[in-house]
Amino acid sequence: MLPKTASFAGALANTAAVMVGTATSTSQQTYTAGNFTAYAAGPNYPGRTVTVTTTAVASAYTTVSPIVVTGTAPGGAVITENLQLTAAGGGQTIVGLKAFASVTQIVVPAQALATGNMSFGVQDVVLTDPISKIRIGGAGALHIMNQDGTFDTIPALLASEEIQAIAPGKLMGDATTTATNITIFFTGSQQSFLF
Repeated sequence: MLPKTASFAGALANTAAVMVGTATSTSQQTYTAGNFTAYAAGPNYPGRTVTVTTTAVASAYTTVSPIVVTGTAPGGAVITENLQLTAAGGGQTIVGLKAFASVTQIVVPAQALATGNMSFGVQDVVLTDPISKIRIGGAGALHIMNQDGTFDTIPALLASEEIQAIAPGKLMGDATTTATNITIFFTGSQQSFLF
């Protein structure tokens, strides 16, 4: 059953929503429920893209083997995604593409040094079910991906509490989205969730 609404307090992106910063290790590390925040256990609806953020430390990170994230999709199916670091010196955020309702395991390959730091979070809201409108609680721009894969930015003229009758495929949690306290209204649904 679809929820009636989903609300996101503050900004969409949260770099530590799944797991707060942890030191890198020169041996492979497997993280599970005991390492994660309550958010990671889910279920979270709609699904969110998972991120890994690294602090800047010269030559601390491995860029040849991916970080493997396992969890569930909004419908409950088990999903896995590889997040590939591209900067050995860190200072980057890698954003996945899949919609995770929960995260159950993260496997981080051995890193070059034990002096780096990684956190795991969420960024984009992936909309796979029909919505009727979106309410913005804090004025700002809203960056969206349309159903056809094109992108638009609804200008920063959005006033607090303005309701937008749009149906994007994804709400982008990148720096272009400055609107906060966003509520999504789903079509033909029965219950409400707050994230």
